[in-house]
Amino acid sequence: MRPYIYLLFFVAALFSCNHNKRQSDKDLVTVSVIPQKYLVEQIADTLFDVNVLIPSGAAPATYEPTPRQMSELSKSTVYFRIGYIGFEQAWIDKIASNNPDLPIINCSKNQDLIYAKAHRHGDHMHYEGTDPHIWLSPTRLMVQAEIIYNRLVKIAPEYKDQMQKNYNNLIVKLKSTNRELKDMFKGYEGAKFIIFHPALTYFAKDYNLVQIPMEIDGKTPTPVYLQQIVDKAKAEGINTVFIQKEFDKDNAALLAKEINGEVIEINPLDGDLINNIVDIAKKLKHSLNKDNE
Repeated sequence: MRPYIYLLFFVAALFSCNHNKRQSDKDLVTVSVIPQKYLVEQIADTLFDVNVLIPSGAAPATYEPTPRQMSELSKSTVYFRIGYIGFEQAWIDKIASNNPDLPIINCSKNQDLIYAKAHRHGDHMHYEGTDPHIWLSPTRLMVQAEIIYNRLVKIAPEYKDQMQKNYNNLIVKLKSTNRELKDMFKGYEGAKFIIFHPALTYFAKDYNLVQIPMEIDGKTPTPVYLQQIVDKAKAEGINTVFIQKEFDKDNAALLAKEINGEVIEINPLDGDLINNIVDIAKKLKHSLNKDNE
């Protein structure tokens, strides 16, 4: 074999090794969705690198991680899962078995969760269809922030003072946002809004609103169900349909046409978490005002 052939093999092998090696010496933290990255960075600033499994524009219910993401996950110091999104339900057993030493922290722990159905079995309740969208509620974000803060301090106790200060500032922001939204929706108790995918369940509960989802259990609405929503919208004077960025707008547009309304896009997975929640609230408040004109 000629010398330059040896050289090519050597360079290829070297590139492969470097490609698989992390370039940063920071501890790596993995999260399921982009809003969790916001929480980590608000608390830890730039102390950690953050690997997000579900990218912007992807549907959390059906997303499948890439081999590179799974590789990054295996190098992580901790994995913060949301708790009940479809992606996690499908992949969590495989993630746990492939990474037996990886701490997997459930951010739904100690949350006031909302369930689609509840059944009593003897002396305990069995719950089905847990709503996963706890990152769109300031009150539930406070619980998540505490969970994340406590784990990050265990990983890097030498930075506890810095992270505690950041954590306290984050809690102040979340409490302020919660007060702002309570004031924003004062007098709108019981107001109804239509949304394609029921991502604002916790938000609606926090501010005494009623969410009417087009999609039920991840299924495309049937013509019969669509007609029921049309009738309800006309009866309630609703003329706005909210839809998330990652979903097809055809059914939402069809419904909007039937009620002489419009489709408004929101992005529950936006990385600028607190500002995004406020932006969604403003769009929702505007639609409620317009519906009552």
